Amino acid sequence: MREATITLLGLAMSVAMRPAAAEASSDIRDYDLLVTSAAAAKGSVRDGVYRFDAATGRLEGAFGCGAEIRDPRGIRLAPDRSFVLVNNGDDRILKFEAGSGKFLGSLSFRPGLNPGGGKFGWDGRYYVGSRSEKSIVAFDVAGEGEPSIFVPGSFVKFPRGLAASASGAMYVASGTHPTTGEGQNTILRFDRSGRLDESFKVNDPGLSPLDIEVSPNGNLLSASEVPFGDANAITTVREYDKLTGNLVRVFDAGGSPDGQRVSKLPRGITIGPDGALYSSGADNVVRYDLQTGRFDRVVVESPDILVQSIIFVPKLSAPCGQSTDSVAAQKN
Repeated sequence: MREATITLLGLAMSVAMRPAAAEASSDIRDYDLLVTSAAAAKGSVRDGVYRFDAATGRLEGAFGCGAEIRDPRGIRLAPDRSFVLVNNGDDRILKFEAGSGKFLGSLSFRPGLNPGGGKFGWDGRYYVGSRSEKSIVAFDVAGEGEPSIFVPGSFVKFPRGLAASASGAMYVASGTHPTTGEGQNTILRFDRSGRLDESFKVNDPGLSPLDIEVSPNGNLLSASEVPFGDANAITTVREYDKLTGNLVRVFDAGGSPDGQRVSKLPRGITIGPDGALYSSGADNVVRYDLQTGRFDRVVVESPDILVQSIIFVPKLSAPCGQSTDSVAAQKN
């Protein structure tokens, strides 16, 4: 009877949580890497969302059909893996079918949003950092409600990345404004109701936070560039204790033989399906071994790309959009 009960529960779970079951694959060959590349990038792979083979690093083409993607920032895969959201440079949050890239529409429009990073929260809503309002705005992805303010603009000088914990806490990177230099260079934590959690404090002189992510062990990871905007900036990913905010360790890809930093302008980070840490920015995407903390290799090498955010998605079953050759032809 016990075996029968377990089997029945397993069947029930497989029906109710089918998208989560697909996450069991840790084979990087089963995935594509989607990157948002800024309008300021100088190469052909710019001002759009692009798809790379996660195993080989080969550019497969542009992602997204039927919508005008312009200067995209944050990008996220829905928890049920059915759609992808793109924070567009024209204040829209665009929605695409994950398996094909077909445009499905936009979330409720909020004029002047100027969206940066975004993450799904514990309640299924999509939380976005508004660069103009200096606030965190929550969007109902089902379209049943208007966007609402989760964290008002009085806490953060310039919101960079967001990260959501399993307990429902939301982390906000308070970074440096790209033109005024204003910023706090710290990371704040808010509870489910949007109240500031004073018990978590990040005080690290080596930090200028950009994108942030929660590690599988619950600690917080942050991309960092110090001094921000400096050609010789120290570019790292830094890990902070989930309870105190104290610095735990630093991930550093170091320098190349020509004296340049291997990782430059680190804007987007994520945990891959293989459990590794990936960091992206100018010209490339790099991989770190999350267990040892060591730099592993350059995964994607694309000169003049300027990545703002990255995610892994299951291999597209029927990709729409452009081929690699047509991308280069259009952008040149």
